[in-house]
Amino acid sequence: MERALTDGLRREIFEVVEDLKRYVDGGVPVGEPPPEGEPSFEEVSREKFTSLASSKPKGRMLSVDASFYPLLSGNYWRVGVSRCAYVVVEVQAGRPIVVDEGFEDHVFGVVCPPARRLYEIWSRLRRFESELALQALKSLNLGERDFCLLDGAAYFGGAKNFLLDLYEEAKRRRVRMVTIPKRSLRLLDGQGRDLLASLSLTGERLYRDGSLRETWIYYPVRVGRVRGLRLYAK
Repeated sequence: MERALTDGLRREIFEVVEDLKRYVDGGVPVGEPPPEGEPSFEEVSREKFTSLASSKPKGRMLSVDASFYPLLSGNYWRVGVSRCAYVVVEVQAGRPIVVDEGFEDHVFGVVCPPARRLYEIWSRLRRFESELALQALKSLNLGERDFCLLDGAAYFGGAKNFLLDLYEEAKRRRVRMVTIPKRSLRLLDGQGRDLLASLSLTGERLYRDGSLRETWIYYPVRVGRVRGLRLYAK
C-alpha cells in the first residue's frame, strides 16, 4: 500500500540532499569529538536494594521509542529512515488496554567523521522521541496521575539528550517521567565491570535467597561528570 509523502518528509528529504551537496562541495565538516563521560565506579551494596510492591496504576502510561534503518552510507555520511512511535496504555477493568497509538516517519542524513556518526544518529532519534512525546502530552492532556516512559538515560537538554522542553512540560503538568536505559557504558561496579549487569545478577541472587522481591530498585547511584561541548542546555 503506497503512502503519500507528507510535507515533513518532503522537507527532510530536501535537507538530506542539501547536506550531501555541501559534503560533495566542501568535504566532511571538522566537528568536535563526541563528549567523553567520566566512568562512575559503584560498589554494589545490599543496603541500596529495595523491594517494590506491584500495583495497577490509576493513570495512563505513555511510551515513546524511535527506530533507525540505514538506506545509503559512505565513509563520512549515512542516510536512513526512522519510525518514531507511541502507545498509551490504561488499566480498565483490571486489564491493561491500549487506548491510543500512533507514529511518525522521518528520513535524515548525517555527515561527519565515523567516530561521531553514532552520536549524531542518536541525537536525531532523541529529538524525534522528545517532539512526539511533547506533542502527545499536550494532545492527550496528561496530568499528575499519568506516566511518560522513555528509552534512555534521564538527560535533558543538549545534543544527544531529550529536549528540555519535554522535561519542563512534564514538570508543569506533574506527569511522572520514567527513563530506562538498556545500557550505560559509564556505570561500572567496583571491579570495573558493567554495573547494570552486576546489579541484575546480584538482584536475582537476592531474590532466590528470599531476601528481595522479584521487583526491586537500586538507589542511589553516583553518576560521573560528562565532558563535552553542546551537551547540556544553557
